[in-house]
Amino acid sequence: MIQIEGVPGRTTYVNGEEFLFFSGFAYLGMTSLPEFNTLIMEGARKYGAVFPSSRISNTRSALYEEFEEKLSGFLGLPASVSFSSGYMASKAAASFAAEHSRLLYTPGIHPSLHIQESSTPVSEEWREDIIGKVNEEVNESFTIVMESVNPLTGEVQDFSWLDQIRNPVRLLVDDSHGIGILGEKGEGIISFLPKIPPIRYLVCYSLAKAFSCEGGGISGEEEDIKAIKKLPWFTAATGMSPAFIHAWNNSGPLFDKQLASLKNNILLFDQKISGVPSIRHDARLPSYRIREEACYEFCLQYHILLSAFRYPSENDPLMARIVLNALHSEEDMEILSTCLHEFYKTVKI
Repeated sequence: MIQIEGVPGRTTYVNGEEFLFFSGFAYLGMTSLPEFNTLIMEGARKYGAVFPSSRISNTRSALYEEFEEKLSGFLGLPASVSFSSGYMASKAAASFAAEHSRLLYTPGIHPSLHIQESSTPVSEEWREDIIGKVNEEVNESFTIVMESVNPLTGEVQDFSWLDQIRNPVRLLVDDSHGIGILGEKGEGIISFLPKIPPIRYLVCYSLAKAFSCEGGGISGEEEDIKAIKKLPWFTAATGMSPAFIHAWNNSGPLFDKQLASLKNNILLFDQKISGVPSIRHDARLPSYRIREEACYEFCLQYHILLSAFRYPSENDPLMARIVLNALHSEEDMEILSTCLHEFYKTVKI
């Protein structure tokens, strides 16, 4: 384990030494922008760091409703509800779905989405199994549970198989690693989901990843969101910090600028690592999966810090990844690509 110092951005510090930082999930690099931090402090002064009242109390803040309307408009879905974290949002979404349907899980689901009592185990032929259950068991209500981005492969999930669904079904998608990045304006996986009448979408997400705002949300149909607002996950929980809500509400141009920089960095880096074997990458995402564990240690020698941890459990193989953010310069990416080319000269693939 490596203890880093200060706020990581394009670089970070370890024991007083500077390292290029290609890890974490602050994809847009918001916490390194003075304008963004000013908005957070402005929000704290205006509304407080914490709103000291329940979301269902007789004393409420209009800030939350304004924020949730903006979330709905951003994703293009009828209604939204916010939470203090993405984890809380996904637990609420899964709990709601489990109360009203049988959950059909797909591979790589985040632990927060698991409601064991209502789940169906994942098989190797999971697509065929799900299509069969939904189309044949007409008297049963189902919710398909998916991640927008496969955490094991670092690729955007393929949703084309949903075209084979014939009966009504809810699709719960965790878009924590897609919102803010995917789509023309960062609206997330919703821009890639097929518009099929039988499918009712419910999207949960963290706002801490791309947007660097501690909080989360769920967006979907009005009826579903109203029901979620009656759950203890909402009624008995502290709301998202008003400081971050204010920052999100007023950072649209900053988000757009950083997303453009990130997409440009992805294009540049793809060119620089052309010919490097064994790196798995989806061109829509800023993460690059590395198969060889030794690459992490090799880069570390050159003061380059990659993402590396065992997932989903400590007994699984080390998962090494390169994570670009909007702050990286072309020189940063040139240094990393040179290091990768050198490493793979020494490795037999």
